[in-house]
Amino acid sequence: MAQSLWYPIWDAGLELDYSMRSLTECRQVASKDLAAAAGLLDIQPLAGDDTLVAQARAAIYQDWRAASRKRLPELLAASRARAERHGEIAYLIEPHLKESRGGLRDYMSLSALSATWLTDRPHGAVDAAGEHLRDVRDALHHVSGRPVNVLGRHVADEVADLMGFGDPDDLLASLADAGRTVAYALDQTERGARGSLERSGIGSVAWKARRMARAPRHVTVSEGLIDVDGEPRARAVGRPAAGPAARPAGSGRGRHHGATLHARPPRGDAGRSRDRGAMARAGQDSLA
Repeated sequence: MAQSLWYPIWDAGLELDYSMRSLTECRQVASKDLAAAAGLLDIQPLAGDDTLVAQARAAIYQDWRAASRKRLPELLAASRARAERHGEIAYLIEPHLKESRGGLRDYMSLSALSATWLTDRPHGAVDAAGEHLRDVRDALHHVSGRPVNVLGRHVADEVADLMGFGDPDDLLASLADAGRTVAYALDQTERGARGSLERSGIGSVAWKARRMARAPRHVTVSEGLIDVDGEPRARAVGRPAAGPAARPAGSGRGRHHGATLHARPPRGDAGRSRDRGAMARAGQDSLA
């Protein structure tokens, strides 16, 4: 296989990594290495036993979903680290097509987040943006003759010509649009996944709020816009803001649903005396 498949690919100057693992070994590697796990989620059969590949794929997806509470923070931290190290693809003259914010690595993270079953991922425009990033990287490999991911100015003219752009600045503008689309989709998908964990996880902020009968935190951001536990929401027309100053006293359930509540009478000796006095007056009125 190495002589007939791998060596011709390597001789052509293309980058190819390979390994030989059992199903158990695939699951072990995916449980320890985040990058390997994300790659194995996209495993596809090329030749041989399709059933074996399907079994491996199902097992890896099952393990990924079971470890979603651990994997989500790892994915978010990796995304932030890449952005700090390589910048945002929309604002770079020489963007890293794979590692920059809004690049191919972020695009693949969308599928990894969706595979947790915590949230869905957008399609349509974001898929078109991902395909454009792949096409530009393929053109870059063809022009440079090496498996590079940084679109340098010294090759931008040739890559632009190969992609059908008359000016390299037009190519950079198209990459900026694609990067913004991918970055925005990743922000939305990450927010949905975090929200699902908050709503379902024992020990989460929402779980503690339910146990304490506490309503979600609403903070007015601007006219018609409120922050609900870190997520912007449009305020319903005609409904007052639910900020700390506007909330009536009482139980969490009543506050959340906007019911008019009244303070309870004190339950000490003075409260019991007032209760007995009220009952006595009611009895005299009935005898009269």
